[in-house]
Amino acid sequence: MKLDGPMHESLPQEAEGRSLDRQLEHIRRYGMSTSPPDARQRLLKALGIPKPKTTGRYLVKFGCHLPFSHPQLLRDCFKIIHLLGIDYTYLEKEYCCGSVPVMRNSGTEREEALSACKQFMQMNYDMARQKGAETVVYICPVCIHFAKGYFPTMDDHHIFVWDLIAENLEQRDLKITPTVMGYYGGCGGSRFRAVLHGAKPHWERYRQLMDKIEGLTIVDLANVCCTAGSERLVREAKSKNIDNIICPCAACYGHIEDVGDNRVHPVYLSDILLTAMESSPKHRTTVV
Repeated sequence: MKLDGPMHESLPQEAEGRSLDRQLEHIRRYGMSTSPPDARQRLLKALGIPKPKTTGRYLVKFGCHLPFSHPQLLRDCFKIIHLLGIDYTYLEKEYCCGSVPVMRNSGTEREEALSACKQFMQMNYDMARQKGAETVVYICPVCIHFAKGYFPTMDDHHIFVWDLIAENLEQRDLKITPTVMGYYGGCGGSRFRAVLHGAKPHWERYRQLMDKIEGLTIVDLANVCCTAGSERLVREAKSKNIDNIICPCAACYGHIEDVGDNRVHPVYLSDILLTAMESSPKHRTTVV
């Protein structure tokens, strides 16, 4: 399976032509909001991600869309998790965060979608605890926004994958060949915060992680919205002689890639971290 490009073109259009009831029923039946039921397992196998353990300290949630649109990000996150020796498991059937039915509806239907999808996410957490995990780790930036919105008093139990990785890298040496890159932290998912009462991941922490990497010089770029401001961001990067932009958010990565048109190149945060880890003798090992 090809891993170096988006795969979302092969998936059904998100909720296209389906009523809210049908959207929610699809999630109840299949767990995912749009993807073919068996596609997820085939993809995980192709990426070399082993079957889930019976128990684990952390439970990793993949998300419905990110594995198919950014498979290399998923692959590299798991390489890092394995390098760090983190004890994890995951669900063979996880439930969607609800971003599609929530954001595609308004008024009373949006409220209905929020209520139903909060229950789906609670089911994920309950199954995580059955596997011995007190913390759910979200790889998808949309899922973590919704988790923090649904469970505002449980911040430590619902974390972004970069929180887990940053915590485990605090005492590690990181090094790359000297290079200069731009860093785009994004607007922090403003369109989700409007619906989810300000919930957001710890974006500032992921930027601070870059300062730990010996040899990496960062040029910070404006935190404009990646949807409306991508062209401005590309122009700013070129004016500062920046060819590569590090992104902690897969959605931002996709927008910059589309607008950049080879003028600039987005770089996954996982890519730069994996390179820095594998350059350190302490981390050199064989991973899946």
